[in-house]
Amino acid sequence: MIFSDPSEAIQSSRILPSLHAHFKVLQETPLGGNLLNLLLKDITHNFLNGDESARTVLNGLFEEEDRFIADNPSDFTFGVYQRAQ
Repeated sequence: MIFSDPSEAIQSSRILPSLHAHFKVLQETPLGGNLLNLLLKDITHNFLNGDESARTVLNGLFEEEDRFIADNPSDFTFGVYQRAQ
């Protein structure tokens, strides 16, 4: 990311800690993106045909992504937060 768009990485590690400091976490789900975002960039249209081999490849990639984010921070997170009282 730093090579393709240096602005992507600027202080991104401070986003979740800032949210946690100022908001109550109602839901927070890591979505991955660490591997898939880079591997599938500009080629996802090749998997739209829905054939079995495409599903097999994608499912393998999804499993690897899940294994990776089990021990590493996720690049993408879905969160629902409530303003702290």
